[in-house]
This record gives sequence, C-alpha cells and structure tokens, in this order.
Amino acid sequence: MNVKMIAVTVMLSAATLLSGCGLQNMQLHQDRQRCSQYGYQKGTDAFAQCMQKTAIERDRMNMIEAFIPLND
Repeated sequence: MNVKMIAVTVMLSAATLLSGCGLQNMQLHQDRQRCSQYGYQKGTDAFAQCMQKTAIERDRMNMIEAFIPLND
C-alpha cells in the first residue's frame, strides 16, 4: 500500500472518530444546560435523574426517527 494512501486513511479515520466524540460532548453539554435550566443542581440525585431521563428521551426520539420515513 502506498504511504500517502495510508496517511490519508489514518487522517480520515481520526476525523471520523473525533467528530463522533464531539457530537457526544455537545449532547452532554446540552443535557447539562437543560437540567440546570430546570433548576437541578449539578452533583445531586435529582440532576443525575434529569440527565438520565434526557438521554433516554433522546434515544427514544432517535429510534422513532430511524424507523419513520420522512416525507421529502
């Protein structure tokens, strides 16, 4: 395999991995903001429950969107 081809493959793989991590970090940040806006204090059981419920709801919505075709 060509050295340039290997370098390109490694860079594309790294970019793909990093973009996934960035999305998860962004969602985590948004979830924290939402729970804080609801009045929950970070580090409390109520905040943890809010974070859990928010993640479950997002996962549920993602599953629904995956199985319901959008009208284009």
